[in-house]
Formats: sequence, structure tokens, C-alpha cells
Amino acid sequence: MKETGIDISHHSSKDVGSVTDIHFDHVITVCSHAEQSCPVFPGKTQVTHVHFDDPPSLAKSAKSEEEALSHFRRVRDEIRIFIETLPLKSFKQNIAVAPPHNSLKICKTNRPPLRSK
Repeated sequence: MKETGIDISHHSSKDVGSVTDIHFDHVITVCSHAEQSCPVFPGKTQVTHVHFDDPPSLAKSAKSEEEALSHFRRVRDEIRIFIETLPLKSFKQNIAVAPPHNSLKICKTNRPPLRSK
């Protein structure tokens, strides 16, 4: 991310349980693990899964560090393009449209809603 001018050095992953007090209109996940373990958000939160390749998995078979980095860069750029082309008006109407190179799926689950501790 640094090579694109974005500083994430003070960012960290958060468990979804740490944000149960925040109301979200829309949640977008980008990994298969999130899709498989998608929690139910309280209220009318719409959850959208957009499938991107998993760079760490692809990097395991890379023959060089540069080849491994190329997987991370490609997926980073695909996510950037997806975010930049989000139809914000459509999201306000609870309609999501993804660029054709991505698979878009609305999460439907019977898991219990998240609860605050």
C-alpha cells in the first residue's frame, strides 16, 4: 500500500465483534473466509461479498519475492478499482453492482445476530 501512497502502518485487522456498537448500512467483505463465517449484523445492514483472489495463498507457490508481490499488487489494484467504481447511489437504494471481473453475492445466513458484550 505504501508504494501507492497509502499509509496503513497504524492500521490493524479487527474482529467484527469489536464493532458491534456501530450501525452499518452496508458491509462489503472481500475474502472467502468472511463469506463462510458471515455474521448477521443487527438492523437493516446489507452484507455484500465480493470475491478476490487470496494473495497469501497465491504467494506460497511463487518462485520469487517479486512474483509473490505481484499477486498482492494485482489484488490490491482490483480492490481499488472496485471501490472507485462503486455506484454510491445504488448502495443508498440497497442495490450493489460489481464490475464484471468480480463475483458479487449478498450474504444470506441463519447465524445469530452479533451481540455487544
